[in-house]
Amino acid sequence: RVHQWFTFNEPIVPQTRCYLDAVRWPHEQDTSKWMLWNYHKALANAYVVKLFHEGSYKGRIGCILNPEMVYARIKFFC
Repeated sequence: RVHQWFTFNEPIVPQTRCYLDAVRWPHEQDTSKWMLWNYHKALANAYVVKLFHEGSYKGRIGCILNPEMVYARIKFFC
């Protein structure tokens, strides 16, 4: 039987490519849509984890994250 469950694999990638980098359809940079998508994905993840624990299923559940190096878009001089 399956004892390890995952809700999302690299959860930030699709919305980043669509609304932050604009390299996928709809090819628009819109930070508000990007953040709203992130918010709803976090809510969905939390809801599924809650249902998993309430159902007393055996095993573990989580999200597969994708850590990345992050750089500023502009240089700041202090």
